[in-house]
Amino acid sequence: GVLANFGDTKSKLANLILRCYELAADAGNTMAMLKLAYWSENGKMCPKNSEKAVEWYVKAARAKNGDAMYRLGYFYSEGLMGLEKSKEKSAVLQNRARA
Repeated sequence: GVLANFGDTKSKLANLILRCYELAADAGNTMAMLKLAYWSENGKMCPKNSEKAVEWYVKAARAKNGDAMYRLGYFYSEGLMGLEKSKEKSAVLQNRARA
């Protein structure tokens, strides 16, 4: 990836990037929230952490981000990421995402 060329500074640079995204997310930037959720979900830039990923998706969804609503709806539809399978919650979130 992008950080592969930085050798020993890779970890420090990754931590700096993560901190910048966290600051942006804490300030209400939903795109930063989505990026942190994706990284946590997939183990990119940080260790894989389903619970943390869901937390970021929920924060972004509460801030009216349709992509986050859709993703959470998908998780509920399949019972993924530690969420209990719920067709009802899935439908509500995916309908809100389309609105």
